[in-house]
Amino acid sequence: MKRIIVVVMGVFLLLPFVYGGCGGSGWTELLTNGDFETGDLSGWTVELVPGAAGDITVTDATVAPSSGATTAGPAGGTWYALADQDENFAGVIYQSFTVPDGDDEVALTFDMFVLDLSGEGPLDEGFIGYSGVDVDNQHVRVDVLSAVAGTFDVGGGVIRTLYLEVDGFSPVLPYIPYSFDLSTDLVAGETYVIRFAQSSSEYYMNMGIDNVSVKSK
Repeated sequence: MKRIIVVVMGVFLLLPFVYGGCGGSGWTELLTNGDFETGDLSGWTVELVPGAAGDITVTDATVAPSSGATTAGPAGGTWYALADQDENFAGVIYQSFTVPDGDDEVALTFDMFVLDLSGEGPLDEGFIGYSGVDVDNQHVRVDVLSAVAGTFDVGGGVIRTLYLEVDGFSPVLPYIPYSFDLSTDLVAGETYVIRFAQSSSEYYMNMGIDNVSVKSK
């Protein structure tokens, strides 16, 4: 599998690149509303850590309403999903999908930015949350989970972690396109979950997501 290196705000990101893409004939889209162009969370579920001071919503805004940060807006179309906060925050947005019987190729793509206004990340305490003694948790993670994994599972229910990082702290951060070949990780006929999670205990952080796609053939 070919890899490309992207430099964002001085941070090197190693991005898997799926040969040939997945836009040709024979591919089946497994997600609903991956581009958020319904203007709402149709197909997606958001869950927040109790007491989290923020939310994950679908918006067309280029200024985050709580943090006041300037964002890139949507990567395409009119709408995108945005995590925003005014104090400590942790939450997830996820969707389940089933790989059809007989399909042995699965490709995941999405566009995302992670604006860490603290300039402290990535800090990972090994859980999705922000509370505790001397907890420094300032990161976004993207995972493929098993169907029986808990919403906030970062252990045995994680099939593959695709991102555990932040992008930078100077607005306006551009989207970064991600592409992953999941063919060897997933089994035809089984159900999985794609999850985007944010934990921010240090200061405001904004995660923007758009054009999420899981395709198989």
